[in-house]
Amino acid sequence: MLRSWRPLPHVWQETRANLSRPRRALLAGLITLAVVLMVAIGWELRTSRLQARFFSRRAEHLTWQVDKGPSAVALSGPRGPYDLRHGYARLHDLQGRLESSGFRVTRQAQPSLELQQLVAQGIAPPFVEKNDAGLQILDSRSRTLFDGRRTLTTFRDFVDIPPLVVRSLLFVEDRNLLDDSRPRLNPALEWDRLLLSGWRYVLDSIFDTGNTSGGSTLATQVQKFRHSPGGRTSGVNDKLHQMLGASYAAYRTGEDTRQARRQIVLDYVNGLPLGAAADVGEVSGLGEGLRVWFGKSLEQLVVDLGQPEMGPALVQKAESYKQALALLLATRRPALYLGLDRTSLEHRLEFYLNELTEAGVISAGLADAVRAQPLGLHDRQTPRAPIDFTDRKATNAIRTDLLELLDMPGYYDLDHLDLRVETTLDMVAQGKVLATLQRLHDPSFLARNGFYGKHLLGDGDPRQISYTFSLYRSSAAGNRLLVHTDNLDRPLDLNDMAKLELGSTAKLRTVANYLMVMAQLYDRLHAEPTGELWKLAYRAPDPLTRWAAGWLAAHPQPTLEGMLDASLERPYSTDTQAHFFTGSGRHTFVNFDDDVPSVVTLRHGFRKSVNLVFIRLMRDLVTYYTAARGYDERAILENPAHPDRRALLESAVARESREQLLAAFVKYGKLDADEAVRQLCGANGRQLERFAVYFFGAYPEASAEALAEEASRLFPERAAEAAAAAPRLVRGYGRRGLSLSDQAWLMKRDPFEIWLVRQRQTQPQALFSDLLVQSAEARRDAYAWLFASRAWRTQNIRLRSELERKAFEWIHADWRKLGYPFGSLVPSLATAIGSSADRPAALAELVGIVQNDGLRAPTQRITELHFAASTPYETDFALVPRATERVMPVVVARALKVLMQDVVENGTAIRAKGSVVGRRGEPIALGGKTGSGDNRFETFAADGRVLTSRAVSRTASFVFFVGDRHYGVLTAHVSGDDANKYSFTSSLALQAFKVLAPSLQPLLTREERRVGAGVSTRRAHVAP
Repeated sequence: MLRSWRPLPHVWQETRANLSRPRRALLAGLITLAVVLMVAIGWELRTSRLQARFFSRRAEHLTWQVDKGPSAVALSGPRGPYDLRHGYARLHDLQGRLESSGFRVTRQAQPSLELQQLVAQGIAPPFVEKNDAGLQILDSRSRTLFDGRRTLTTFRDFVDIPPLVVRSLLFVEDRNLLDDSRPRLNPALEWDRLLLSGWRYVLDSIFDTGNTSGGSTLATQVQKFRHSPGGRTSGVNDKLHQMLGASYAAYRTGEDTRQARRQIVLDYVNGLPLGAAADVGEVSGLGEGLRVWFGKSLEQLVVDLGQPEMGPALVQKAESYKQALALLLATRRPALYLGLDRTSLEHRLEFYLNELTEAGVISAGLADAVRAQPLGLHDRQTPRAPIDFTDRKATNAIRTDLLELLDMPGYYDLDHLDLRVETTLDMVAQGKVLATLQRLHDPSFLARNGFYGKHLLGDGDPRQISYTFSLYRSSAAGNRLLVHTDNLDRPLDLNDMAKLELGSTAKLRTVANYLMVMAQLYDRLHAEPTGELWKLAYRAPDPLTRWAAGWLAAHPQPTLEGMLDASLERPYSTDTQAHFFTGSGRHTFVNFDDDVPSVVTLRHGFRKSVNLVFIRLMRDLVTYYTAARGYDERAILENPAHPDRRALLESAVARESREQLLAAFVKYGKLDADEAVRQLCGANGRQLERFAVYFFGAYPEASAEALAEEASRLFPERAAEAAAAAPRLVRGYGRRGLSLSDQAWLMKRDPFEIWLVRQRQTQPQALFSDLLVQSAEARRDAYAWLFASRAWRTQNIRLRSELERKAFEWIHADWRKLGYPFGSLVPSLATAIGSSADRPAALAELVGIVQNDGLRAPTQRITELHFAASTPYETDFALVPRATERVMPVVVARALKVLMQDVVENGTAIRAKGSVVGRRGEPIALGGKTGSGDNRFETFAADGRVLTSRAVSRTASFVFFVGDRHYGVLTAHVSGDDANKYSFTSSLALQAFKVLAPSLQPLLTREERRVGAGVSTRRAHVAP
C-alpha cells in the first residue's frame, strides 16, 4: 500500500529532527546555495551581465592594426561561403600569386595574438562585415570604371528595412532579439531554444530521430551561412564555433549589444541564402532574391510596404509583402521551396499568415489581401539588363588580366572579391574616344567629317565596321595603357584577342627585322680587315652580308648610324611580273599603286608602302637566315649528293606526313569503322574496285568468296554485283602484296587516309598522338619514292620549302622578341605584307619599343590592389616596376622613328599630318605606319586565272607614335559576307584618327614638351 501523503513542511521537520546539528547546518547551507545559484542563473538569463563582461573584455583584445609592409602573421579566414566568396579564405594564395607576378605588399593588417588564436580555433574574427563587398576598378584618377558591389540589392542601414519586414522576421526566427529592456542581451543564446535543441540532440543520438534543429538564433544563423563550411552546421563543434563567433561579434564594441543586434538583422536580411539561379549564380539577400525570383527592386519593396492598407495600395502592399515573406520562409530549404515544391512554400505561408495575424504582427485585412495574391514566382529568372560591351572593353580587359593574375575560375568569382583595383586608364579620355567611335556609325556625322571618297567608305553600311583604339604612354619602368576601347558591341576584344590581317603594318616588323640584321652584321664585320671584307662582299651566300661587307670595306671609319642610313637606300625592283617560289609554290604579287618607279629605295618603299620592295626584302632576309645557320641553298639544290639533303628531306617528310595524317584524322575520326571504309571507297562506279584494293592491301591471300562476303556486308545494295565481280578483282589485285603507295595510286586516295581507315578497324578510339607513333612505318613507306635518286628534282621542291620554313622559324624567333603575338609565321614571302596576321595590341607594343629607344618594357594596366579594406584581412599591393629588356639597339629604334615620321610627312599617312598640335598650336611629332588587309577566298583555274573571289574580312590600320611618350594603334575591321561590300584602305583609319585627335589633345599635351622640326627635343635626330 502507498504511504499516506504528508505535506512538505512535515517531511522537512521530520528529516531535520532525525539529523544531527552539524548535518542540519550542512543541509541548510546546500539549500541556500542552490537557491542563490537559481536566483543568479535567473538573473543572468534575464540580464546577460556576466556574459557581457566576459565577452566584451575578451573582444577588447581581438584587434588588428594596418602597418606598412607585410604582416608577420596574416590571417586566413574560415572556409565559409562568405569568406570564400570575398576571398578572405584565400588570402595566402592570392598574396603568393601576386608576389610571384611582380607585386609587393605595401600595407597589411597585423592581428593581435588573441585574434590569431581565435581564428586558429576556426572561429570567425569579429568585425563589421560588409554586405555589399565586390570588385571595384578605378582609373588613374580614382574614378570608377567598374563596380561589382551589390549596392542596389542591399539595405545600407537597419532603419532602411521596412518595419513590417523586421517584425515578421523576428516573429518567425528570433522574437526577443530587439528587446531594448535588456541592453546586455547575448543574441547568440536563447536558452529555451538551446535546451530544446540539446534535448533533441540527445534523443537523436539515442533513437536516431533525424530531428536536431531548433537551436539557432538569428545571430548564429548569420555565422552559419557566412562562416561555417558549406553554410551548414555539421556537428556540436560547428554550433559552438557559431555561438562563440556571434557572441564576440555582439560584444565587439562593449557590453551594450542593442546596436549590434540591429546589425544582425541587417546582416541577415542582406545575406540570407536563397539557393542559386540559372544565369545568376548564388542568390543572397532579400534584395537579390526579389530581383531574381520576382523581378522587383528593393526600392519598390520599401515603397509598397509603406502604403496604407486600403484600396489599390493594399493590393500592391499585399503582393510585395507576400513575396518578401516567402523569401524569408524559403531560407530554410531554398532549393525545395523556390524550385521543386512551391506548394509546400504556399502551405508554409498560410501557416505563418495565421500566426502573424493572431500575434498582431499584421492586420487581418492585410492577411486576407496576401492570401488573394498569387505568389508569382518566376519559372525563369528575370534576365539582367543587356550589357553594353562597347562601354566595358577596357574594364573587361582588366578583369581578364585579374582572372589570370589571381587564378580565379571565372568572372562571377572575381566580381565577388572584396577588392579595389587601381589602373592606368584615363576614364575621361576613354569616354571621349568611345563617344567618337560610336559616332562613326552615324552616316550624317561621317559625311560631315570627310569619310566618303576614294579609298574611304563606299556603299557599305558603316554600322558594320568596328573600330578599335588604344593609347599608351611609354617609360623605362613600363608602358601605361591610357585608353583601350572599341565600338564592337560584343564580348570580343579586338585589341587583345582578335587575329587580324593588318596588311602593310607587317612592313614595320619586316624593316625592323632588317635593320636589326644590319646592326648584327655591323657588330660582326666592322672590325674585319678591308681585304677580308672585299672577299666576303663577293663570296657571301646571301645579298645582305655581301652588301654590308662591301659598304664597310668602302668606308674606312664606319658608324652604325651611317650604315643603317645607307642600308635604307638599297634599291629594289618593283616589277610585278616576276615569279617567286614561296609557300611551296610559285606566286606573283602586285603593288597597291600602279604608278610606281621600276626601281625604288627601301626608304621610298616604306614611305609609299610598295609591296614588291618588301617581298624582295623578305626574300633577302630568308636567304640571310638560311646562310647564317650554315646552309648553302644553291649548293644543296644543285648537288644531289650534298650531305645536308637527307636530313632536310627527312624533316620535310616528317612535317608533311604529320599534316596529312592529321587531315585524315579530322576527316574520318568521327565516323564509325564501316562508314569510314564506305566514305574512303566513294559512291561512284569505281567503288568496288577501290574496295578490292583496300581489302587485298590487308589480306593479300584472301579468296574471292571472302572479298564478296565483306563487300556485300559494307555495300548491301551492290551485293550481287560484288559476287559477280569478285573473281575478276582477285585476278587484278589479289596476291600481289600491294604497298601503301601502290594502294594509294590505284585508289586515287591519300595513303594516310587508307592507313588511318584500316587502323580504325582495330582501334576505333585511338588518339591522334598514338596514331602518329604507330604510323612511323607507314609514313616511311608512303614517301619511300621521294628518297630515290631519280627524284632529285622533286626533292628540290621539298628542300626549298623546308629551307624557307626553317628560315621563317628563325625569323619568327626574332619577331617574338619584338612582341609578335603568335606561335608561328606563315612560311611565305607574303608575311612581309601581312599574311601572318597580327594583333593591334602587339603591333602597338613594337612601336612602344621604338618610343623607348629599343627597350621592351612591360605593359602596365594594373598598378595597385587593395584587398579587404577595414577588415582583419586588409592587404594593399603595389606593382614593382619590372626590369626592362634591351631588344633593339638605340640607333635602330631612332632610325625606325625617323622612317615612321617620314610616312606621315610624305607617305601613305600624310592624311594624318598636323592632326596633333600642342597647347599653342605648335606641331607635335607624329609618326606611323599604315596597313590595309583584304582577306579573300579565291578559286583558280588550271592556268592560274582567278575564277571567283570573295572577301571574308577587311581591315584598315594606323599604328603611330606622338611626341616622346605616347603611342597607339587604331584599326577599322569588318568581317563575314559584309566584307565584300567595302573597298576602304588605310585611309579610313587615318580619317578616324583625325577625328579622334581633338578628344586626345588634353591627354597628349599634358605631358609632351613643345617640339619643333625633327623627332623630338629629347632624342637626337637621325637625318634621312
